[in-house]
Parts: sequence; structure tokens; C-alpha cells
Amino acid sequence: MWAITNSGWTVALSCAVLVRFHALASTSSGVQDQGLSEERIVRQPAVAESVQRRKLEEKTHGALGGTPRERPCVFTTSAFNDYGTVQVFYEQLIKTNPSIDCFIWVVMDTKEPFGEHRGHVKAILETCPREWLVVTMEELQEALPCSYSELAFRYDSYCLKGVVKPAAFKYIFQKLNAHKILYFDYYVWIMQPLTEITIALDTCSFVVTPHVTETFDFDMASPDEREIMLAGQFNFAFLAMARSNASSSMLTWWMERMHFYGFSEPNRGMSADQHLGELLASYFPQSVFLVLRDPCYSISKRNLHARSRHLHIADNQILYDDRPVVFMHFQVLSEFAGYDVEAIYQLDVFLTMSDIDHVRPIFQRYVDLLRTKDVMRWHQVSYGFGHFDNGEPVNGIFREYFREILDPSNAHKHEAERFKSQVDYSHPFAVSSISRAFFLSWMLQGAHHLIVDCVGEAWVPEILWQIYRRRPDLQARFKQPFGKDAGRLREWFFKHGQQDFSLEWMTPRMMQIEKEQLALHSMKLPFGVNTFGWLDGVWGIAESSRLVYWALKAAEVPVAGLLLPTTAEHAHSVRSVEITHSAEFHFNLFVANAVNTPEIQRNYPFEEYKRHYNIALWAWELDMFPATWMKHMNVFDEIWTPSPFVTNSLRTSPVYQRKIPVFTAPYGLTLNEGKYNADRAAFNLPASSIIFLVMFDFLSCFTRKNPLGAIQAFKQAFQQVRDPSRVLLLVKFLLPKGNRADIKAEHDELLAAAAGIKNIRLMTDVLSPQALRNLMASADVLVSLHRSEGFG
Repeated sequence: MWAITNSGWTVALSCAVLVRFHALASTSSGVQDQGLSEERIVRQPAVAESVQRRKLEEKTHGALGGTPRERPCVFTTSAFNDYGTVQVFYEQLIKTNPSIDCFIWVVMDTKEPFGEHRGHVKAILETCPREWLVVTMEELQEALPCSYSELAFRYDSYCLKGVVKPAAFKYIFQKLNAHKILYFDYYVWIMQPLTEITIALDTCSFVVTPHVTETFDFDMASPDEREIMLAGQFNFAFLAMARSNASSSMLTWWMERMHFYGFSEPNRGMSADQHLGELLASYFPQSVFLVLRDPCYSISKRNLHARSRHLHIADNQILYDDRPVVFMHFQVLSEFAGYDVEAIYQLDVFLTMSDIDHVRPIFQRYVDLLRTKDVMRWHQVSYGFGHFDNGEPVNGIFREYFREILDPSNAHKHEAERFKSQVDYSHPFAVSSISRAFFLSWMLQGAHHLIVDCVGEAWVPEILWQIYRRRPDLQARFKQPFGKDAGRLREWFFKHGQQDFSLEWMTPRMMQIEKEQLALHSMKLPFGVNTFGWLDGVWGIAESSRLVYWALKAAEVPVAGLLLPTTAEHAHSVRSVEITHSAEFHFNLFVANAVNTPEIQRNYPFEEYKRHYNIALWAWELDMFPATWMKHMNVFDEIWTPSPFVTNSLRTSPVYQRKIPVFTAPYGLTLNEGKYNADRAAFNLPASSIIFLVMFDFLSCFTRKNPLGAIQAFKQAFQQVRDPSRVLLLVKFLLPKGNRADIKAEHDELLAAAAGIKNIRLMTDVLSPQALRNLMASADVLVSLHRSEGFG
């Protein structure tokens, strides 16, 4: 053994390890991978038109900082291509509610569409009524929880309408100092004064309308209440709010949820924004909200099964029995490209137009209103957030992946962290970058869920991997997408996939990258070690991987740190090692146990793996290595262990094959005593007690770590002591994330063993490496009652 001092590090490193590396590397040479350099030009938000600034000033004059305006504000949200329908909505609103002088059109669209559609948007902004305040996503940004581009990329136009709704309420409350705000979807026909709603807002914070107030016929053939439960009981195509603490609290909560969970996926508990309405009664007292059950309000396709038979036209009014209808929804008409009343509901699960033929004249009247504004002309306007900045369409696969990778519940933790650290995801429509990677460049890089970047023949770009995931036929045809079938999978994309997914515009760049990747594959790799481990973990073997990494670093061996798949997550992680995804050196060293080998194989494509000399560093605590794990030796070129004890357990196994060499390579250790600083006050530990410290991880086998044995021994040793405060047993342990049922019984057993004993303390804090060193220095005795560990 010999010592190496480097940058304050004093390490013990096995001479055999360095000799072994240099012997293995005697014929190794190569070059490092060359990363792709990119530049990015961010499209700056457009400056709001001066006319809109003047409108905002007029509406806020004398109100901001003063008494809130008493007249209600009404707003709707849509894209530019719904301009004609919004005009119909506004005209009918003012016709029946002439006192309303505050109307806001929140446009969840960009003012920079492409090609000929620029002229349409310009015409809309220049010709929309002077009374309107048009608020674009750029102007709404200050009220949003994140970049508006991020939201617009995550959601399609239908869901985005609901996602921006809470931000719009917040914006209007703040900018216009509004006291009452009424929201309607743009396809609502308002037929009567909204007086009852505005009066209700004098005493309530929210007014909502239910989808249904009458039961369905339960004939097992027609839709029933289950359809309503999937959609949510309240119809959020209408929502009214008054300024209050309750509404402010609700908007904050609502916006947080809409950041990630505003999709229309009832099977996952999401129906755009409507399902959140279910919780109003749970989160707020009944005194702050009104459920307006009057059937004259909020007539829609979900209640026409019951209400249509009450509807008719008399004296040029639409009546519910003998009472005027206040407002009615016509969402289905907004989805068609023509004025064909017959097409209404033809594909609807609730009813067809023939079922409600007697209300056909009502629908025809609304269609006639739409004709007056030539709404189909505006439907031709391109949706601005449907294209990248270069004008190419945003395929649904891009949106799905973007949504998945940023979802807080994403199981691929390291891939998500890598994405957020490297990609400018606040501008996903960008096609170039001057600093961080842009989204499109990420999609052209090799698939990121693997533990290593694939180069050469194994290269499959992220966009192709996402297509593969969604196509069972491709999975059946190309069973090894990162192995022998990688080239054939790329060939399929160039011949067929690009047309199937309208990605022809990406093909030239993909072909160029493929050419570069194949050239890299033939290059030899340089001397150095790719150290794989849980380098950011806070449990035992994770610390072992860091010891190996820093020992190699101190010995001036070129080294790269790569993360293994996380199989057990704790509450926190530590980052002291620079992480890469590029296995740039000739040697791979996997600091993991034999049981982890199948997971490594699943996440490391063989075509890439076989380019390296592969070594595993295994630990084991018993005399005989498990026979069922011995087969994993054949995956590696050689095996290392941290002690002669573990080496012997492998070599003496009856199934050991001598063709795989086994070497002892002790861990390198830091000997800087100055880093261990006793600080009992920081941990609220008694200054004069003799402290015994036990530490373990619940995910490292509770029985093997044997904390119960330590507690029992402590009780036996000190049960007769006169002053119990003279001694303290501190049991420090790690718990995994979440409520793990598999450890509950053991955890309960530990709590019961320590219950009622004042000089036994349990500690679950997750400490930084330095804090952990200080804790150990604060103890008098370190206790470990399990037989053996990685150090042998």
C-alpha cells in the first residue's frame, strides 16, 4: 500500500489497482467524444400594442390603489382563430347587459404566427372593438407560475384555455382592481341579464353551476351519472368570483395545480380544470360559494337529456318552460368547420340532434349569429403555439415527452434532473440557443433514459425512441433498439417514420448526426476510468462509489462520474461529484453489488458496453457468496472487492469460474482529521453524557443492521445506572421516500423498542457529509452489531 497526496487529499490506494489499470491500458488509445455546439436566438415577447395600453390605462384610471370597481368585469379565453365566435359572445353580452363596461379577451396564443396568417392576426388586433381589452400571453406572463411558452408547449389549445384561467382572474383582480369577475367560455350565448350572479357575489366568493340537477334514466344503454363524474360535477365553462381572501387562496392553489395537472384525462383524475371544482366544498365553507342550480343557467350538452324538453321559443325569446334562459353553451358548434346544424352531436355519446329535434331552431339561431361574424374565415388562422419558431409543426410526441419529463411524479428522476439542468425548457419553441441546449436539440441527442450516451451503431435519437415507445409494431419488429436492430430502426425512420409523423424537416439533420456518430464508433477510447455508481446518494454503497471516484482523482487517473439507475430513493441527495453521461474512457468501473447487474444490463446497451473493458466492484458480508449471483460474473471482464474477506467469499464459491479474475482493491479514505468537528449543541445533544451512536439505512436490511440488538444491549448494560442522563444511545437511520408498507412493521418495532426510554433517542435527519462527520465526532462510541460490511 502507498499514500498519494493531492489537493488536500491523503488517500490510501492499492498499488495493485494502479498497476492493474496501467497494465490493462498498455494498448489503449483514443479520443474524447465531441459535443455538438449550438446557438440559440430566443424569440422575445412582442411589445403590447399601444392601443391596448391605452385601454388598460382607461379601465384602471382612478381604480388602482383606490376603491375596487363595483361593476363586474367579464372575460373569456380563446386563440386568435376563435375571434369571430368571441365577437358573437361579446355582442350578446352587451345586448343583454349594457351596463357592463369591462370586457377582457385573454388570447392564449402568440402574436407572431407564421406566413400569411400574420396578416389575419394584425387585422384582428387592429379591428377588435375599442371596448375590449385584449390580453395576450406575453402580458399575462406576470400572473403565471412559469413561462407561458412552457405552458403552451405542455398543453394543447383546448386544455390551455382552462390552464390560464386562474392567472387571468388574478391579472384582472390586480390590474383592473376588479371586485367581481365573471368568466364564460367564448361559445356561450348570454341571453338575459346576469343580475342574479352579480348580486350573489356581494356575499359569496364563488358562484358555480352544476352540469346536471336531474337524474338520468338508468336503462343501461344510455350514458348516466358516470359520465358526469368523469367530467366533474361543475361546469367550469362559467365561473364567477368576488375579491376576497377565499378567492385569493383558491387562485393560488388552482394555479399551482394547473402548472402540471390541467389535462383532459378523466382516467387519471383530470378533466382540464373542472375536477378541481369538486374540492370547493371540501376546502371552503359553504358560506363562501353558491351552487346556482337554476336550470335556466348553464344549459349544455351534458344536461340537454333533461332540459331540452322544457326549451322552446316564444315571443322571440328562448324559454325554459315560461322563464327566459339566461345562458346556454354551444361548444359543439365551435368545433366544426362549417355551419351544419345536422352535424351537431352526431358523434356525441349523450344524444344526437334527432333526439332533440324540437330545439333545432335554437341551434339554428346561434348558427345564424355565427354567420354574421363570418367565424369560419377566422378558423383559418394558424394557432401560433402549434409551430416551432422555424414554422415547422409541433408534433404531439414532442408535447407528450415534454409533459412527461417535467411531471413532478416522473419516475425517471435522473433523466428529468438532467433535462432541467441542460435544456432551456422555458422556451421550448426555440430552434437555436446561445447558452443552454434547446428542446429540439435535446430530441436529436441519443435517448436519455439510459445510464450512458450511446454512440456509433447504438445511437438512437430521443425523438425516435419516443416514437418506438408508442408503436407496438416497431417493438415487435426491432426487439433490440439499442443493439443489433438500432441501424434498422433508423433506416425505418428515414424511409417511413418521417412521413408517418410529418418529421421530414428533421431528417437531414438526423442523417448528419448519424454520420458523425458512426465515425465516432471507430475511434479508440483513451486511458481513464468511467466510474458508475450512486454518486449522488446518501447510503452506504453510494458513499463507496464516491470514495473510489476521489481516490482515482487523487491518483491523477483520468476519471468520469456516471450515475447508475436509482433503485432506492431517499429523501435527499448530495452532489460533490461532477456527473456526466459520456463514457469517454476505455475502462468502466461499476461500484454496485452483484444483485444490481441485471438493472445495469437493461440500461446499458450492449453495442456501447462492449466497446469498454468492464469491471465490477462488489461487496458481501458472509463467508459464502450467493450462488445465484455468481452467474453475473460473466457480464464483466474482472471483479474487484474492497477486502480480502469478500475476495475469498467469491474465490471459494463452488461455482466460481477462474476465467473471471478477482482482485482486492481497498477503498481510498480521507484522513483529514480537521473535517471531523464535534458540535453537540448543533444536534441538541447533552454536553456531559457518554454518547453511543448507531447508524443504519432501512433499505439495507433492517435485521442485518440489527439496531434492535443495540437497543437491547444498551438497556441491559445501563438498566441499573443511578443517573440515566449520564449515558445516551443515539440511533440515526435513513428512511426512504413516501410511506413504504414494506418497512412499516420494522419501523414500528424500532419505535416500540425505544418508547418511553428517555436516554434512547431516534434521529431521522438527512445530513450533509460534513454534518454527518460532525455527528460522529460528537459521539464517544460508534456501535455496529452487524457482522460484516463492505470494508470486510
